[in-house]
Amino acid sequence: MTFEEAKQRPDYRFRLTGIQLLIRDIREEHLEIDLDNGPLIGEAVLEIGYVDIEVNISVNGMFSETPTYKPIIEYFMCVKTEDDWESIGYLGIEADVDWWSNRWKEELEKDMFLVLDTFVRLGMLNYNRPN
Repeated sequence: MTFEEAKQRPDYRFRLTGIQLLIRDIREEHLEIDLDNGPLIGEAVLEIGYVDIEVNISVNGMFSETPTYKPIIEYFMCVKTEDDWESIGYLGIEADVDWWSNRWKEELEKDMFLVLDTFVRLGMLNYNRPN
């Protein structure tokens, strides 16, 4: 499926759920977050049918005694089963976005789709039915 085809689906849903408030800190590569609470979860979400990909943000050295506060923007994936959403976990991929661009939102949306679609194909997952 192409990005354009995906956006035409009635079950395609992309939303920013907090990352837009952090863009200045991301650009400055210094994000002050409460390290005791763990990473910021679901700061952007792309859901297509029975799969989704989310942006989670932590900082470099988050659990060390001397964190750098440099943001790490990683992808996390979930699938919908017959009963509920289940975590697949971190994909080990950071967002490939020019955060200084005026089009960072569009870049993020497309990057999230490309990563999600790759994992759907490689993992033999399905957009159209429970996984």
